[in-house]
Amino acid sequence: MIATYQRTIFEKGDFSICSFKPEDESEPPQNAMKYGTFVGVGVNIPHSEDVKLNLDGDWESNKYGLQMKINTCISILPKTEEGIIAFLSSGVLPYIKNKTAIKLYKTFGEQVFSVIENHPEELLRVSGITKKKLKAIQDAYTVNYGYQDLLMLLQPAGISVSNIKKIVDRFGASASEKIKNNPYVLFTINGFGFKTVDEIAAKTHTPPNDPLRIMGALKFVLTEWEP
Repeated sequence: MIATYQRTIFEKGDFSICSFKPEDESEPPQNAMKYGTFVGVGVNIPHSEDVKLNLDGDWESNKYGLQMKINTCISILPKTEEGIIAFLSSGVLPYIKNKTAIKLYKTFGEQVFSVIENHPEELLRVSGITKKKLKAIQDAYTVNYGYQDLLMLLQPAGISVSNIKKIVDRFGASASEKIKNNPYVLFTINGFGFKTVDEIAAKTHTPPNDPLRIMGALKFVLTEWEP
C-alpha cells in the first residue's frame, strides 16, 4: 500500500506509532480509517510527509482499534527535480537542508541517489559536506535502504526486525549482497540456526547440493557439539 506519513502518536527508540494517509483510501479496511488516515506501528519509519512509503503488514485489532503492524516500510525515491529536492531535505538524511539539497541536485541531477549509494565520496564536491557529515549521510542511507532491501529478502522467512538489525550491524551496506551470495554467513551471528538459514538459502535459490550449504551444515553441527 502506498501511503504518506502524517504524524507521530508515540515513539521510543526505533519503534513508533504513526498515522498515515493512503494514496488509495479504499485499500485499508474502512474500520481502520479515521479522518482519511489510519494508524500503523513499526520500526525505522521515515517521519516526513515528503516521502511516499510502500507499506506492507498485518491488520491487528486492539483496545485502540484496528491498526497495521508494519512488516516492511520502503521509501519510494522520487524522480522529479522538485520531488528529489524535497526528499533530500526532508530529514531522512542528516545535514542536508534545502540549500544543500538544491546543490546536490544541480551537481548530480537524477543520479544523486546512485551517487550516494555507489560513489558517496563524490558528495565531497558539494560545499558544506565534510567527511564527518558524509559518514553520517552514508550511515543513514544504509539504514534506510540497505536495511529495507534486507527486510524484503528476509522477512518472508520469518526473520525478525531485531535480527535483521544484527545483520546490518555485522555486515553494513554490503549485507544484502553477502547473504544473496552466501546465506550461510548468517551462522556467524548469534540466533541463526541451520534450519532458519537453510530456509533463507532456499528463497535465494541456493541449490540443495551447493558446497556452501554442505559446509554450513558441517560447521553448524561442529559448533553445536562443541563442549
